[in-house]
Amino acid sequence: MKSILRVALALALFPTLASAGTVGMGDSLTDEYQFPIFTPAGGDRRTAKNHVELLSGLRPVDFDFGDFSAASRGTPRNQGFEYNWGRDGSTSAEVIAEGQHTGAAGQLAAGAADTVFMTVGANDFRSVFTSANPPGALAQAVPNLLRNVATVAQAILAASPEARLVIANLPDLRHLPELRAAVAAGLIPQPFADAVAGAIDAYNRQLALAFAGDDRVAVADFDAVIEGVMAGEQFTVGGVAIDRTTPGNEPNRLFVDSVHPGTVGQGLIANAFLTASNQKFDTDYQLLSDAEILQAAGGGPTPIPLPLGVWAALGAAPVVYVAARRRRAAA
Repeated sequence: MKSILRVALALALFPTLASAGTVGMGDSLTDEYQFPIFTPAGGDRRTAKNHVELLSGLRPVDFDFGDFSAASRGTPRNQGFEYNWGRDGSTSAEVIAEGQHTGAAGQLAAGAADTVFMTVGANDFRSVFTSANPPGALAQAVPNLLRNVATVAQAILAASPEARLVIANLPDLRHLPELRAAVAAGLIPQPFADAVAGAIDAYNRQLALAFAGDDRVAVADFDAVIEGVMAGEQFTVGGVAIDRTTPGNEPNRLFVDSVHPGTVGQGLIANAFLTASNQKFDTDYQLLSDAEILQAAGGGPTPIPLPLGVWAALGAAPVVYVAARRRRAAA
């Protein structure tokens, strides 16, 4: 109740400050799960929620991804939120070729948004396995990805002096059910899967080094999150044991299909973005709780509804104060 009162007080004190939105960019981890283009085996991710959908639903005061539409917005955007440019299946080269970065930059320049969350690179490395020359493709994967990420960052930061970019690094693809099954079936040699993992590790180190001194770019350590999930004999969220290997649509599965994390995994991705922002930009975003993540996944307790009077008071108050709350120290 105290937090509700603080929100109401802030609404009263800052009635004229507009909240800039948040932009999503990259691949299927960012593209809304409810509108898939490709459907990997193992499950239907339309039953799950990704970090854009979670943050929009659970932290609407802090994260505005723009107007929502079920109609296609045309390439490079899919259906969904106005400020979400993430597209299912995109590599880093396609992010640039299709104009995700220029579209996002236009929204930043117009003042519609000031923060970008980007997931990109997993498809660059997945495509290595299906290349006509896998060793040659792997040799080029890291420099190509770093160059493309730098191109995106340059466009985003040039669009507005207020723009901030949070880039998710990459997890070890050997954890994916897709790759584990291919190795087990003898379709991909284990040494080559290990070599790809080594290249991803090199990319993550170079990504962190490239932006370590840039006070407008943060790196969300998705790799560390997934390694933490996979490290112990068991991983739990809010006391619920999470199945980390078998994909499916049950709320306690880490993967909703052979490639994509389900709602629980995406809740961890959301928190990685929020943590990176809080640490680098001195924002004070509240991380998603275990209970919130489980509830969103369909496996948590039913939340206790707030009294109708509280909702009525909040609904009557202006909701444009939040730029002051979102950032404790403006750059």
